[in-house]
Amino acid sequence: MGSAEFIAQLKAMGFSVREEKDGLISFPYKPPLGKFVGRDLRIAYLAPGDFPLTPPPGPHICPRLLPIQSGGIHPSGGVHDSPLGSEWQYWSRPMHHWQGTKRSARDVIAHLNRLFETQ
Repeated sequence: MGSAEFIAQLKAMGFSVREEKDGLISFPYKPPLGKFVGRDLRIAYLAPGDFPLTPPPGPHICPRLLPIQSGGIHPSGGVHDSPLGSEWQYWSRPMHHWQGTKRSARDVIAHLNRLFETQ
């Protein structure tokens, strides 16, 4: 289990996963819905050491899509600088509904898709 399981599940879904710094992993992503539909993005998540008990925190997005705004809520608030560099931003979008899912990478991607759908 743990981060290796999260990475294995993403790969099983067809994502080409790359390790970044500080325990983050990234993969290419095209939003299927919303105002950014079809854009070529790179998404990164912190791969939790106790996955699937704990979900990854919100996504890191490259390139930056939204203005930095530490306060507020989705869709425009909770956007921060990312430790991955100036081209990245972190969206604070925790998965509060994790307990009601199957606790899989598929659920993480479904959450990501909903975030982009509601942009």
